[in-house]
Amino acid sequence: MSPSPPSARPPLGPPLGPPHRLASFDVFDTVLTRVVSPPAAVFLLLGRRLRELGLTTLEPAAFAAARTKAERDAAGSGDATAINLVTLDRIYERLELAGAIATEHTAAARHVELELEDRLGRPVPAMLARINAERARGVPIAFLSDMYLPPAFIAAMLSRHGAFHEGDTLLVSSDIGVDKRSGGLFAELARRTGVAPADILHVGDNINSDVRAAARAGVRAEHFTALAPSRFTDNLEAAAGDTGTLGAALAGAVRLAMTPMSDARRHIGAHVAAPVLSAFVLWVFARARALGIRRLYFLARDGQQLLHIAERLLPQVESPPELRYLPASRQAWHLPSVTAIGDTERAWLLAPARNLTLARLLGRVGLNVGDMLKPLSAAGLPTSPDAPIDAERLDLARALFTDPHVVRLVLDRAADARAIATDFLRQEGLFDADRWAIVDVGWSARSQASLAGILAAAGGPSPRGLYFGLGPTFPDGPFGTLEAFAFDRRRGDSTPGVPSLETFIELFCAADHGMVTGYTRAADRIVPTLREDRNSAGLAWGLAGLREGVDRMLDNLALPEHWPEHAAAMGPVALRLVRELTTAPTIEEARAFASFPFDDDQSGEGHAPLARPFTLARLINRILRGPVPERASWPAGAIAISPPPIRAALQLAGRLRPRRS
Repeated sequence: MSPSPPSARPPLGPPLGPPHRLASFDVFDTVLTRVVSPPAAVFLLLGRRLRELGLTTLEPAAFAAARTKAERDAAGSGDATAINLVTLDRIYERLELAGAIATEHTAAARHVELELEDRLGRPVPAMLARINAERARGVPIAFLSDMYLPPAFIAAMLSRHGAFHEGDTLLVSSDIGVDKRSGGLFAELARRTGVAPADILHVGDNINSDVRAAARAGVRAEHFTALAPSRFTDNLEAAAGDTGTLGAALAGAVRLAMTPMSDARRHIGAHVAAPVLSAFVLWVFARARALGIRRLYFLARDGQQLLHIAERLLPQVESPPELRYLPASRQAWHLPSVTAIGDTERAWLLAPARNLTLARLLGRVGLNVGDMLKPLSAAGLPTSPDAPIDAERLDLARALFTDPHVVRLVLDRAADARAIATDFLRQEGLFDADRWAIVDVGWSARSQASLAGILAAAGGPSPRGLYFGLGPTFPDGPFGTLEAFAFDRRRGDSTPGVPSLETFIELFCAADHGMVTGYTRAADRIVPTLREDRNSAGLAWGLAGLREGVDRMLDNLALPEHWPEHAAAMGPVALRLVRELTTAPTIEEARAFASFPFDDDQSGEGHAPLARPFTLARLINRILRGPVPERASWPAGAIAISPPPIRAALQLAGRLRPRRS
């Protein structure tokens, strides 16, 4: 299936230096590119298609290896230039000799390869704009390619995408007999057009063939780097074979997003958040289909961005389930699920959080300080709403919630909250007989336990949850069933070893609205109540830029056939992408993301920067005592944004090392 057309990108700036009389452009990965990366992934897709058509007996991976070898063998034992002179016909002769394709199938197989190349090809919007700008100045246009594909086929592709016009020049190495790398194709261009090399400007992506070779031939060269691979696309490309080319499709879409590294929010949005979250959503679709799930509920707030991605992918999903957004939160569901105060309830009620105050602690169960003056004093706790609650005071609060008067207050508030929450869930269809599942990032899955409690109290069904990852949480049973995409500690998966994993997945999923605090009746419906209509802190940080990067990748994502078979294999790849960012950020990445206002408390009131630079005092404390465990901390980011002397000291101490751009 095809993705939506890529959004327009700003044209490249005007060339530097004196005016030129001819503008020459490399073709592949400059004017045109494929929606899969690396290019060798095309051969995997080709092998699968040929096997389906009965044109080869080889498995896709074996055919891909044979196709690559045939190209090398056709070049013989010559230098690097020789392979650029090989034609597609000679490659298929070698495939015949190797027994990869029978002689009677050669013409059909060759045709399938050309069809596939045409289907996978996409124009590079910025380069089309550049070509049009050159035409508007009256500059003649030429295209040069070191390629085995026939010139007529390349010209047709360029024409179909609006790049090649009548009167343009196209030179292809396998047709002419010389290539760019040797400089011969540049000399031939000058000879055919009558334009001196010094008056030609050539634009291309390959530093050797398009830049250095052009310069040696006397041609002015401009290096096009917008489609250059990143350390993130390298991870995706490396997984192409293991993921049935799903990784290659994601890598191709990431490259086409063309987000500069200097724009860290958009760049990470396209290169990390988009492939990681898209892979998770595709796994959700695959599991929904396998389980016969007809409706997916994406839980607020992390589910807002996941739902957006699911809706963007929907046209490429066969028989998709119904998608819904379900306003929810720990704050909105934990209290309604309470029918007694035991160990399970105390686990979330007394969970530590950054900047936890007395008012926020009591607010977890719908209480305020005014209700609790006597019990607070009796428990040795302060009565000021803003009083900080540290570990010592949390121990005192444990006794508070065994006080019969306090327990009664909590259970009364829980009953009231449960009544309206139950009506809301019934309104949203969670009591329907249709098979449904909730979708969330996961970790402890406490929200599912609370949901199960609310539903069970009213005779409702047991929920099923589909999650990015699960820690050592409850087993399948009274609280429903759970499955995870990237890791599941319940089934013995080891800890992923990705620092700040939960923090960054939640950051990537950050919503543009405030936290859901509960539900209220409005006319004939029940609606969620929000702490604030807009996520002011996240939007001020630059959430829109991160989301734009995600959308740029989705603009160009074309899913390969049979992707549901390979969605689960993307789990380890997703973890590697996040690890690459969280353990070794560039300075630009660290500066952009360290200021993200993360909140680790269910009340939504504990915002703090994701990372702070190390001061001398923090450095000494870290060396002597080690890092203080904080759920939202990002040590590598903190080191990267620290003053150079402190950063160097941490590096010498064997701490995390930030990358250089």
